[in-house]
Amino acid sequence: MSTASKKVKKIKTPIQNALEMIKLAYIAAFISAAITMVFVIISFVSEPVIVGIDAFALIDVAFIIVLAVLLMKLKSRVASIVLLVYYISGHILLRIENPGISSYLTVFFVIMFLFGIWGTFSYHNIKSQESDQESKENIDANFTEPTAAIRMQTPKGRVLIAQAFENLEIIVKRSYGVTELIVNEMVYAERQGIIELNYELRAYVENVFIKVVMDSFLIIPTMYLYVNDNLVAAKKRIV
Repeated sequence: MSTASKKVKKIKTPIQNALEMIKLAYIAAFISAAITMVFVIISFVSEPVIVGIDAFALIDVAFIIVLAVLLMKLKSRVASIVLLVYYISGHILLRIENPGISSYLTVFFVIMFLFGIWGTFSYHNIKSQESDQESKENIDANFTEPTAAIRMQTPKGRVLIAQAFENLEIIVKRSYGVTELIVNEMVYAERQGIIELNYELRAYVENVFIKVVMDSFLIIPTMYLYVNDNLVAAKKRIV
């Protein structure tokens, strides 16, 4: 196995990143429900450790579990938002009745549930894009003719991705607010704009289909390079 193929396997696709964030959220929800359940059980055999957590808290446990299952099975955006709002409002009530309660776990769970919101919205955005793509003609049918070069590459600029494929040197460069898809020093596609939201750059050069995807729905925006529909490189885009 070549070094290049080993590197490809380590690259996470946008959908994998989204699913990981969703997983963090629903696991945190199950943990939160389990912790609450422990305090409910304690309240059955002795005085409640935390005021407000008693037998009635079983309703909270059941509701959180339902939301966690909706996250896990359906990747529900509504469930992710309700989970965060419900947890924060519940913790505020607990803080009022128990001023000395620690906030460390609260911060952890809030962060995990925020991941869930990011993950679900990113997941459904990706699925929507895939659905739109499937409704179009096959990739090869869309690129029956080679893409014509626009111009020579800009001399200056910041290289975001550089990847060799067979006899092609593929570069994605950002220069003066313009993102360029460069193949063998020629620009085949570009996108202008100071603010980088979701977009794609495509080219068909020497029987090779090249696609650059910018995904801004992740916590850290990421750019992906596909060659013949295979993910070959990815770059985190903080700026």
